[in-house]
Amino acid sequence: GGMNKALLPLLLAACSDSSGRSRAQLVEVETTIQNGSSTSIERTSLAYEGSHPAEITRQHNGAPAGSARFTYGAGGIERVEYTDDEGDRAIEQLTYQDGRLVRSRYEIAGVRVDERAVMYGEAGLEEVATTSTSPGAAGTTSLLRFDYDGAGRTTKLTELAGSQTSTTELRYTTDGALERATQFEGGQLRETFTFELDDAGRLSEVADTRNGRYEVTYDDATGLISEVRRSTTSGTTTTQYRYGDGSVAGWTFAPAVPAPQLFDLTGVAFDTVSLLHGDIEI
Repeated sequence: GGMNKALLPLLLAACSDSSGRSRAQLVEVETTIQNGSSTSIERTSLAYEGSHPAEITRQHNGAPAGSARFTYGAGGIERVEYTDDEGDRAIEQLTYQDGRLVRSRYEIAGVRVDERAVMYGEAGLEEVATTSTSPGAAGTTSLLRFDYDGAGRTTKLTELAGSQTSTTELRYTTDGALERATQFEGGQLRETFTFELDDAGRLSEVADTRNGRYEVTYDDATGLISEVRRSTTSGTTTTQYRYGDGSVAGWTFAPAVPAPQLFDLTGVAFDTVSLLHGDIEI
């Protein structure tokens, strides 16, 4: 059978994180979605071997909803084995060059193959090209491109898929903090997010143009994000992060906020997007 959405390939592929931001091991992420009278709970748990995440499992309302197991090599994560709640499997293989991810291949046997090529420029990540093929169907290619300013900060992300184009434009304050992210679909304004920082320069709140708001709370002991609460006109989504002792090698995790690829669990924004940092979807 086909894979359900829980087995999307991951953006993240990391094993050489040198940011020094790892202060504790992320062990569980629990998201409670309240929409009117209905409530659902998504729980993601991480198991480690030393400082490396070895397996990630997901539950939906207490029922198993997928897992990912990781095999490491000299460059980083070399293989990811996904299993969904029906037992269907997918394999992702990753290739590195000079400590950077350059290629990945994600395959659901007999269903779909996604091959990703990653290109770098002087400023950093330049383009990610993904070619998807399925038996009996024409292949499709999508592109993700990155633009930078003179200070080396990411200013624009452009996604091209067939005739569809979507962009995210990023704006910074005079002291270099991320201030705004504006999303366009096919040239039409879709949404604008405004970021507020606390006195320590950490993300504290995000407001959107649809009366939505994200409030970020930090754990006093670790200084890491403990909760992201998203309030909209239709309900509330609360994401809680739980930590254990130890450090994490080669991974940084993106929180549940807009432009997540620019933040990690310290709440301090990165200047540039990296494939050594991201969120995991299983």
